[in-house]
Amino acid sequence: AQTDKAADLAAKKENVDRGLSPPALATLIDLFTKLGFLLRQPGDYVVVLRKRLTKSHRSRSKTWEFHLLVWSMNPAVAFRQVAGEVRSVVLTSGTLAPLDSFALELGT
Repeated sequence: AQTDKAADLAAKKENVDRGLSPPALATLIDLFTKLGFLLRQPGDYVVVLRKRLTKSHRSRSKTWEFHLLVWSMNPAVAFRQVAGEVRSVVLTSGTLAPLDSFALELGT
């Protein structure tokens, strides 16, 4: 849902006229959405800065890539939004047992 909103906002001409390209605007919206989750429930997330050496196939050169990652450590954070928008959710898996602890992990 958040990525759809970001794509809709990025496609609007008035945002491009302000000097932001659609990909830059979508990136900013994604970043602020993640920061919003992080600030609301700081104990449920881990922030990771990953540094990786990549090889270019064309020039055979190596460059460093940096990625800022926000990992949710609590499945209830994502499930809460889904459960709030639908009437029922059907989960299937061979590893959902015991169901009581699984329901607690999802915040239900």
